[in-house]
Amino acid sequence: MEEKFYFFVYGLSKDEVERIKKAVKEEFNRESEFISGVGKEEILVKHILDDWEEGSFEDLETKIIMLLNLDDNEIFRFLEIYPKELKRPIFCTPTENNIHWSLKELIEDLVEEHRFFKEQQKNKEKGNN
Repeated sequence: MEEKFYFFVYGLSKDEVERIKKAVKEEFNRESEFISGVGKEEILVKHILDDWEEGSFEDLETKIIMLLNLDDNEIFRFLEIYPKELKRPIFCTPTENNIHWSLKELIEDLVEEHRFFKEQQKNKEKGNN
């Protein structure tokens, strides 16, 4: 069997994680492992990933999934098969910069970026009408 997929999540419940695991298993025939950042907001992302402790899965308004060891093709496939019944999270990958941020800083940056792109999309749609 191929290597597991690894995901770092924030704001997802245990049930949501189990649904994602099932979708990954069905699509890729691979197991997946998840850790949660809930309660680790002040810790650097790099340290959370290095420690790799499962943590506490909690359903929060802000939902983030960091895709850790998926290649570009796998990322696109994952985004396509993400369970439709679940709230769509903000997806990201680790970078040389963001792994040195606290989780709180990463969340703030991703939420702001997400808000910006949603606004851009809204403005673009208004311009096309």
